[in-house]
Amino acid sequence: MGLIASLLGLIGCDPAAWEAERKRLQPENFDKIKAGMLEMEVIQILGKPHQMVTYPLKPSELNYHWRWRNSNNEPMIFSAIFDPDKVVIRTEQMRDVQQYQSGS
Repeated sequence: MGLIASLLGLIGCDPAAWEAERKRLQPENFDKIKAGMLEMEVIQILGKPHQMVTYPLKPSELNYHWRWRNSNNEPMIFSAIFDPDKVVIRTEQMRDVQQYQSGS
């Protein structure tokens, strides 16, 4: 599923909601997310995550992912990794390789 389809599924076709989502998912907001923050604090800044995943090799960590595009229009993922108490352990940013592979 492409970025646009994912976002439309989350926020519908409301242009105001789309713009609010775009404004939240910016590097200056990602910089605000720090270890020790609570889940609700992160969601207040970034909105609901596009995906929540627990990976088999680290079952005690919950990964929240937000998809966005950088200034070069490259698909990216920002992740906040939470402990079982939903406190941020660390954050990560990376290229969204699934978007590259799907040709989006």
